[in-house]
Amino acid sequence: MPCETISNREAVQMMARCKEEIKNLRAQIERLKPKADAYDNLAIVLKLHIRRPNSAFINAVIAERFRQIEQEGWSIDHDDGHLLPRQSMSVGEDLVWVLDKRMRELAEASASEVSDDR
Repeated sequence: MPCETISNREAVQMMARCKEEIKNLRAQIERLKPKADAYDNLAIVLKLHIRRPNSAFINAVIAERFRQIEQEGWSIDHDDGHLLPRQSMSVGEDLVWVLDKRMRELAEASASEVSDDR
């Protein structure tokens, strides 16, 4: 199957649509958050916790954390000295920033191509 190429203008339009979709999804998450929090609180009050066995991955993470504490002597204070990844909402914000940056680059490249053709 041949790979189709798109123009810079089409790429910018696609990125703009992605950016708007991210913003819309973030707004929807904000609107739904109070309901999710209320459900979580209700589940706690009604003791509706669903218990499942841990996956092999989760068991490996727990074992590694115990190793870090017991063998390396790490603590919460040690952990606080490291930067942790931002929450997933911030990842969406970072993606919007990347899209904006790339859209500007493509727009500048398109403008340059137009001026070179003259």
